[in-house]
Amino acid sequence: MRKDLTGMRFGRLVVVKPTENGRGGRFVWECVCDCGGTKLAQSNDLTRGKIKSCGCSRTRIDIAGMRFGRLTAIKPTERKCGSHVLWECLCDCGQYAYAASSNLRRGQTRSCGCLRDEVFAKQKERQLKNARDFTGQKIGRLQVVEKITQGQPSLMWRCVCDCGNTVLLSAAQLRNHHRKSCGCANIEHITPDSGVLSKNVRGTEPRNLNNKPSKKNTSGVRGVCFSKTRGVWRAYISFQGVTHNLGSYKNIDDAAAARAEAEKQIFGPFLEWYENVWLKKSKQAQDNVQEGERRGQ
Repeated sequence: MRKDLTGMRFGRLVVVKPTENGRGGRFVWECVCDCGGTKLAQSNDLTRGKIKSCGCSRTRIDIAGMRFGRLTAIKPTERKCGSHVLWECLCDCGQYAYAASSNLRRGQTRSCGCLRDEVFAKQKERQLKNARDFTGQKIGRLQVVEKITQGQPSLMWRCVCDCGNTVLLSAAQLRNHHRKSCGCANIEHITPDSGVLSKNVRGTEPRNLNNKPSKKNTSGVRGVCFSKTRGVWRAYISFQGVTHNLGSYKNIDDAAAARAEAEKQIFGPFLEWYENVWLKKSKQAQDNVQEGERRGQ
């Protein structure tokens, strides 16, 4: 026996009466929505919660003029993040940002990024205050010379190796003794009887440092990507298992410039050492093996 749904509420819908617009032999009810609209729905769709309104609940919520943290919503844009429309917002700092209304209403986006930068700055300040001072310490072949805070996303230490090379290392790398040389010690682990040098040097493949952007890269610049939720360009660089955040930029050229400067500071010393030290010792080791083979013949 068919259950009478007349007068029952399902979400925003109130069932008014049955209709003769049966679909595939199924019973259809006429419903009135709280917004005043009407909706025809099958019994199963109502009772199982598949239909809860005439469709008004899916319409865009107007948040123009509303404040969310430091952001004031201005207007919706044509840009989307998935199925969500991005709103143009003005931050208290004067910068513009783009965010989905759902992220704004849930408190997931509260600024153009300046709030996050301030949080990171406070974290870095606490890190500097509580950081262990490695200055003057000798760790393996490395002599810790000075602490570097400017131009680095996190606290770094400048170290001079016994071979004369200079490297920048994090406190964790020094504290846990993950690195005890600039990399020259790795060369000495190569046995003269093999003369084989790994393509992976100090956890890095040098040829990969000069590679072009991958096919998945949409910016055309390595280490630069666009954040759809925030509407800004992010710059970052990864080296030896550590990813450094280089900041967010409204202009892609500024993000690319930050990436280029980071490559000079982080990749530069390594590549200089690789070309001037590693390759020479590699050739010398291989020559020694070949000389040994000739003598043994």
